[in-house]
Amino acid sequence: MSENKTPSIETLANAKIYSNVECQGIKIDYGITTDSGIADVMQADGKRGQYTPGTSYELVGNKTKSKEPAKIILAENGNIHFEAENGDIILKAKNIRIVAEDGSGEVTINSGKILELRAPYIKENSTNMTVTASGNLETVSGTNSNNAQISNQTGTATDALQGSFLGKILSGFKTLIKFFAGSF
Repeated sequence: MSENKTPSIETLANAKIYSNVECQGIKIDYGITTDSGIADVMQADGKRGQYTPGTSYELVGNKTKSKEPAKIILAENGNIHFEAENGDIILKAKNIRIVAEDGSGEVTINSGKILELRAPYIKENSTNMTVTASGNLETVSGTNSNNAQISNQTGTATDALQGSFLGKILSGFKTLIKFFAGSF
């Protein structure tokens, strides 16, 4: 820890170094700004701000050993946000894993237009699964196999109207649903 609490501003050829100064109501422990507009500021309240008007490039891991992390971002408290206001976020790696470790954790993916999954092999595994499509649900395959331990049924609204055996069952379910809905 530095014992010198005297404010200091040092002007270099193309940069300024600040120590123990106040700027716009923020106390700066240490900061550097360059004539090209790049800034790195460490605040007295423990926050750090970096500003790069162009591309920020970081190269890590040149001397790491196999299976050793080249970069770790650890947030002991709080969230981590990656935002690209006018661009894309691209994650590229040999493998990408998204893990929600908490027992009540969740992974949520929202898209305003399209969510596309592409792979030679896709597996889904869950205790319960619900697929809801307010429009059309299309499944196209070379072979389609369905299996259920207790019951495996497929029906349509037209089945209920046409009077088939399955239609009668579905119509009976509708009656039960209406009965129970009215009794609560």
